[in-house]
Amino acid sequence: MAHSPQQKPEIQLAEDIVKKHPELSIEGNRIIMKQYIKDSDVFHKLKGELEKKGWEYVAPKRIGEGKWEPGYFEFKDEGAKA
Repeated sequence: MAHSPQQKPEIQLAEDIVKKHPELSIEGNRIIMKQYIKDSDVFHKLKGELEKKGWEYVAPKRIGEGKWEPGYFEFKDEGAKA
């Protein structure tokens, strides 16, 4: 499978995982949690899979009165495996 010229290889590594979870979307160089994953077992399994591929979870942050920035995953290639 050829890589899209705009898409980085680390995004390709995570694309299959993101396709299985409608709560996630790829935006630029991040994987954004569009919706909270209610089942903690599912979330921790997903987080573990992405961390094995070199992604690090960044928890949601409060950005104002009642407003939150969603949680997301950023790529950190330390010890990543395809």
